[in-house]
Amino acid sequence: MTVLNKSFDGLPYYLKPCFLYMSIFPKDREVSRRRLVRRWIAEGYSREVRGRSADEIAEGDFMELISRSMLRPSQQSIHGRKGVDACQVHDLIREISIKKSTEEDFVFTLEEDKMSLLRVLDLEGTPGLADHHLQHIGKLLHLKYFSIRGCDDIHHLPHSLGNLRQLQTLDVRDTRILKLPKTIIKLRMLTYLRLGRKSTDKKVSYEKLEEKLSNSMGNNRLCLLTSGSVMLCAACCAPRRFGYSEDKNCHDICTAACCARLPAVAKRLDSHSGHKKLTWLRKLAVTGINGRNGEKFCSAINNLNRLESLSIQSEGDPGLCECLHWMTSPPENLQSLKLYDNRIKLPRWVQRLQHLVKLNLRSTRLSGHDGDVEVLGRMPNLAILHLLEKSFQGEELHFQIGIFRSLTVLVLRNFGDIKLVKFDQGAMPKLEQLQVRNDWRVSAETGCSANEVAFSSLDFLPSIKEARLWLNIIPDEQLKEIPDEVFLKASNFEEHFRTQLANNPRNPILKVGELENED
Repeated sequence: MTVLNKSFDGLPYYLKPCFLYMSIFPKDREVSRRRLVRRWIAEGYSREVRGRSADEIAEGDFMELISRSMLRPSQQSIHGRKGVDACQVHDLIREISIKKSTEEDFVFTLEEDKMSLLRVLDLEGTPGLADHHLQHIGKLLHLKYFSIRGCDDIHHLPHSLGNLRQLQTLDVRDTRILKLPKTIIKLRMLTYLRLGRKSTDKKVSYEKLEEKLSNSMGNNRLCLLTSGSVMLCAACCAPRRFGYSEDKNCHDICTAACCARLPAVAKRLDSHSGHKKLTWLRKLAVTGINGRNGEKFCSAINNLNRLESLSIQSEGDPGLCECLHWMTSPPENLQSLKLYDNRIKLPRWVQRLQHLVKLNLRSTRLSGHDGDVEVLGRMPNLAILHLLEKSFQGEELHFQIGIFRSLTVLVLRNFGDIKLVKFDQGAMPKLEQLQVRNDWRVSAETGCSANEVAFSSLDFLPSIKEARLWLNIIPDEQLKEIPDEVFLKASNFEEHFRTQLANNPRNPILKVGELENED
C-alpha cells in the first residue's frame, strides 16, 4: 500500500482528479472509455488547451493512466482508432482512490436540495427507469452530461430538455426513443449525441402488441389523433392489466403504446421544425436515408464541420449514390465513415476525405472495374478498412501495388461472388492484421452455399503480424445433422489459408475463431 500511495502522490496534478473519479464506480465494474472520457469533460477535468480539444486532452489522460498502471485495460483492440475500449481498477488501487477521495472531500452524497447543481447524471443501464421519472429533468440547469443508455422502458424525452443549455453529452442509445423533442435545437453546447438501437436488437412485434392492447381494452380501439404537435391516445385509459408494472403511470402507458404501435407517427418530424443545426456535433449515425430525404440530409451534414464520425444507412431505392451526390462540402475533419447501402458507386466526395482513418462498407456492391478500390487505396490516412457483406461485386478482389499505404487493419467478411483475393507485391506495406470471416449456410434442400474463396500472395505483406480466421457454419432449422462434406470443405479452406500465410517470412500468428465486432 505504501508503494501504491507513492504512485498516486507521483501523479501529475491534472491526472489526480481523473483517477479519484474512479472511486464512484462499483467494485470490479468495467467502465467504457467512451463513458469515462465524456464524464471527465463534463466535470471540467479536461478542457481545450493550446489548440487541443477537450476530447483529445481527455483521451490522452485516459491513456496516460493506463500507461502508469493506475487503470487496467479490460478491452484492447487495434480494431478501433483508440486502442483501448474499456478499463477496470485493481482492488488495491480502488481502495486508495476511495481513501483519498474521502480525505479530500472529492466524493460525497448529494441531498435533494442540492441536486440542482449536478453536472453529470449517468443513469446508463438503470433498471425500472420510466418516462415519468424524467419529468423534471429540465430543472438541472447545470447538467453537462446526461445518459439513459440501455434503459429499455424509456420512450420519450420531455420538452423541458431544452432548458439544459449547458448540456454537452446526450446518450439515449438502446432506449425506445424514436423522436427527439423539438426543443433539442436549443442545446447549443451539445457536442456528443448517441441515438438508435444495436443492429442485433429484436424488432417489435406490432401484431402481437395490437392483440395485447385489444384484449386489455375490450371494445376500446387504440386511436392516435395528431394535429400539429398535439398527440392524443386512447391508451391513456387502458387498465393496468395492460402488462406494465404498477409503478408506471398512464402517461408512460400512453407513450409506450404510441411509440411501439405506431412508430411511423411517433417519429414524425414536424415540417415547420426546420434543420437541427447541431454544429458542434462530433459523431452521428443515421438510418433510413432515401431519395426523398437525401438532399435535406446532405444540406444538414454540410454544416457539421466538426463532425469526426459518420454512419449512414440507406433504405430502399435508389440507394446512397443518388442520395449523397448532393453533398457539396463533406465534413473536412471526418475520421470514421460507415456506409451501409445497396448502391453501386462511391460518392465522389469520399476521395476528398483526407483525414479519414476508418472506413466500413456493407452492401455497397462496389466494382473493381470502376476504380473504386484505387480510389479508396489513394486515401492518405486510411488505417482501418472493413469490407463486409456484399461490399464488392465481381469474382476478383485485387489489391494492386502502391495503394493502401497507411492501412494497418483489413477486415473481409462474407465474399459474395468473389473467388480470389489477390495482393500485389508492394500493396499494403503497413498492414499488421488481416481478419477473414466466411459464413457458410447449409440447407436440407440446396446443401452448402459455401464460398470457397482463394487467397493469393499473402507472402507479399511485409508487415503483417497477425491473421484471424472465422468459418461460421449456419445450418437450416430443418437440418438434423450437418453433412461431413461441409466440415471437410471448411477444413480445406482453413488449410489453404494457413498454407498461404505460412509462406510469409514474417511468420504471422494465426488465430482461428477469434474476430472482433466490426462496429
